[in-house]
Amino acid sequence: MSERKATGKSAQREEEAKRNLVDEMSRESFPASDPPSTNPGRVGAPRRPKQSEPSEKSE
Repeated sequence: MSERKATGKSAQREEEAKRNLVDEMSRESFPASDPPSTNPGRVGAPRRPKQSEPSEKSE
């Protein structure tokens, strides 16, 4: 089976539809590359909790 290739105005409409689809998909996926706005922006290892001194019991 061979595929028929569109010619003339039909080919132009097909090409325009493909471009429109690509443009639409680009617009839809745009924010995907941006970091979430809720990110606090902290860099580095997590903070360690402070260790308290062992309490001395008086006898």
